[in-house]
Amino acid sequence: MSSVTERTLQANELAFNVAEAGDGPPVACPTLGVWSSDDFALTEAQMTGSGRFVSGPWRYERLDGVDHWVPVHAPERFNELLVDFLGQLVRPVGRGGRRWAPRRRWPR
Repeated sequence: MSSVTERTLQANELAFNVAEAGDGPPVACPTLGVWSSDDFALTEAQMTGSGRFVSGPWRYERLDGVDHWVPVHAPERFNELLVDFLGQLVRPVGRGGRRWAPRRRWPR
């Protein structure tokens, strides 16, 4: 096993253990959780339960008939959700609206 693969596995294991124990700090930034009904790796209860680790705005979306790889197998729907979510967080500013600013400040 390559050292990169081994380090990645170790990082994933650490993140999983922290999340399971609930020891990590809450996520303060706006968070979008997307779950798919044919996901083989994550249950809907796990995804919806993730909201308890978020102190900032939390949004959950369910996609039916899609497997675990949502961006690969439902890119149009995923991108629609992502653009809508991000669009609620920023607003156009300046001439012609070519620059963007947060709609509000989020706690750190």
